[in-house]
Amino acid sequence: SVAFQKASQVNSRGEIELFQPWMSAVNAAGMQAAGFYRSIMNKFANIVSYQDPQGYDSNNIDDQEDALISGLLPLTSDIVGVKWLSDQTSYTLDQNFVYNSCQLAYVADLLALDLTKSLQRAFTGKSLADVDASTILGFVFSKGDQYKKQKLISASDDAPQGYKNVKVNIRGSVAELAIELKPSGRIAFIPITISLSEIFNSAES
Repeated sequence: SVAFQKASQVNSRGEIELFQPWMSAVNAAGMQAAGFYRSIMNKFANIVSYQDPQGYDSNNIDDQEDALISGLLPLTSDIVGVKWLSDQTSYTLDQNFVYNSCQLAYVADLLALDLTKSLQRAFTGKSLADVDASTILGFVFSKGDQYKKQKLISASDDAPQGYKNVKVNIRGSVAELAIELKPSGRIAFIPITISLSEIFNSAES
C-alpha cells in the first residue's frame, strides 16, 4: 500500500510533529493488524492531521478518484477527524478482489499461515498407520469452523460454512490439501437506484 500524505502525530517529546508519509503507512498497517478481520476503509485514522502533497486536494472528488485509480492509499478529512478513503493496495494489474485490498490480503495471509502451521504441527512426522485422509479432512473441517467463528471467513450462497471443495489426497509421504475459502471482505461501494413516479389519487361520490 502506498500512503502519500504527510501526517501529524505526537512525537517522543510530547510535541505534535509533521512526519513524512511513512507515518501514515505505519498507522494504516497498525490499524489493519488491530482490526483483524475488519477493514480500515472509512475508519478514523489515529493521527492529528495530515498534509496533501502539492497538486492534490484530498477533498476534491476528481483528485480522490485519480488517487484510487493510481493505486494510492488516501486520507480524507471528516467533520470530526481524518478517515481512510479506502483500504486499497498498489496492485493495479487487474481487479483481483484479494490483492486490491489491504484487509483481504491480510486475512488471506492469516488463513494461509495458520492453516499451514496447524497442519504441520498436527500431522508432519506422523505415521500413516495413525493418520489417513479422513483424519486430515476432519481436522480441516474443524479449522474451517474456527475461521468462521473468528469472522475470517463468511457464509456464501455456494458455501454456507464459508469454505467448500475440500479434498485430501495422500500419496506416499505427501498429503495434498485443496480447499476453497470465502474470506470476509468489506462493503466498498453502494450503488443506489431510485425510481420516481407521479402522484395519483382519485375520489368518487
